[in-house]
Amino acid sequence: MSETKSPGRHAVVIGGSMGGLLSARVLSDYFDNVTVVERDEVGDSVEPRKGVPQGNHVHTIYGGGANVVERLLPGLFEKMVSEGATECDFSKGLVWYHQGVWKMRTDTGLTSFWQSRAFLESHIRRRVREFSNVNIIENCDAESLLSTDDNSQVTGVRVTHRNDDRTEELPADLVVDTSGRGSKTPEWLEQLGYQKPKELAVGIDLAYASRIYERPDDSSRDWTVMGLFPTPPASQTSRLHLSDRRTTLDCQRRGISGRSSAGRRRGIPGIREKPGTAGLLRSDQRRQTTDTVGDVSLSGRGSAGATSCCRGFRKD
Repeated sequence: MSETKSPGRHAVVIGGSMGGLLSARVLSDYFDNVTVVERDEVGDSVEPRKGVPQGNHVHTIYGGGANVVERLLPGLFEKMVSEGATECDFSKGLVWYHQGVWKMRTDTGLTSFWQSRAFLESHIRRRVREFSNVNIIENCDAESLLSTDDNSQVTGVRVTHRNDDRTEELPADLVVDTSGRGSKTPEWLEQLGYQKPKELAVGIDLAYASRIYERPDDSSRDWTVMGLFPTPPASQTSRLHLSDRRTTLDCQRRGISGRSSAGRRRGIPGIREKPGTAGLLRSDQRRQTTDTVGDVSLSGRGSAGATSCCRGFRKD
């Protein structure tokens, strides 16, 4: 822990996902103790969890974000890459089809890391747990805020442990809410007599579908990520992502408010000539269960996992 003078003895972080874990890491330098309250039971699992519905899809950390995380948790990405994450120069390692042409590739030094959300989160959680002044409470719900008699100051959080329905009050000098879209803080503040913050919702009108396939070995492949971006009027984006040394993940995105763009897809010239695509792509589309990238079916040596879907959240 840093020798920086502590402004308080105890901080509570609501939510043990990416934001919560990294917040706890930062707070560990300034508080004697940090408690993370997480409603899911996570343990050391690298499997997607209920509280993160987008967890089955590929998650990418680009240079700026990776630099920040690396400063907080030195050696994290080296460890992740050694266990299967993909390190990709965002030009040299990316085969990118956009607006009807294949983009030029060159070394940029702009490094990105590609992996599943659960894989990324589990590695960060493991490292944060190594800090002796950080405690992660799982299977626990934050129920309300504690405050002074006149409600002028928040003094902690009341929680309920799901295993035994036990209620506990956690005093805190600082409370940080990183629970995301399910946050109850606006309602809690209203209960304390404060005006509820105005909410602005932006509909993204996107849906995601991912599927994992076995990847045939091919030493000629000189890319790690293939991105196929639409040429109007098509509106579907597809990506091939190679990870774990043995799998390929196809992620498709399309608008959800109108008709599917599948019927308007155009052929992508030169895709079958790209090094290492043999065995990944084929033109046989007789099976209704076949997934597509551009106008080409994705095969490999059989599916290694079911399709996962996630719709962009929208509040009318």
